[in-house]
Amino acid sequence: MEKEEEKEEMELSDSLFEEETKAKSQGKTRKNSKEKKKEEDKEKLKKYITYLILKTVSIVVLVFILCNFVFGIFVCHDNSNFPSVRDGDLCITYKLSNYISGDIVAYEHDDKIYFGKIIGKPGDVIDFNDNGFTLNGNSLMETVYYKTELREDDSHDNYPLTLGENEYYILAEMREEGKDSRNLGTVDGSEMRGKMALLVRRRGFGS
Repeated sequence: MEKEEEKEEMELSDSLFEEETKAKSQGKTRKNSKEKKKEEDKEKLKKYITYLILKTVSIVVLVFILCNFVFGIFVCHDNSNFPSVRDGDLCITYKLSNYISGDIVAYEHDDKIYFGKIIGKPGDVIDFNDNGFTLNGNSLMETVYYKTELREDDSHDNYPLTLGENEYYILAEMREEGKDSRNLGTVDGSEMRGKMALLVRRRGFGS
């Protein structure tokens, strides 16, 4: 009788030990599973942050390239080229264009941006005489007539002027008061800041 009781107690003890061991094992398994999930989540977060950083850097580099080598963004601060470009207009230019006569362009002179119309291109002969402005010996033909003549503060000693390689003669639309090649000199291709591609009128919508 006593042996049977001892046997039962031993079996019960073994059973309890097995359950305890199994519970500990399951606890360790759950703990390891949680730790593994945390590590996986950390790794996913690191990858996502890395992706965001790379994407942001790529966008910044792309915008930098576009704004410095493909497009230009400028604001006009006067009415020298009214009505084509007005004071306050936001001007977006395209820098990879081939420039031709009649193009409205932005160019830089003494660290200041000017706007104007290309009148003469490389090889053209510019002159002012009793008949006014001439291009290659002919009077300037424009859709809208502008009085084009030399003013008191313009250079009078450089004409006739033959434009050299990559050299342009640019006039403001408001010929009587605008600054242009008559007083600033010819514009080198390296000073060009692009052909007008898009203009956003920010003032005088009704004028």
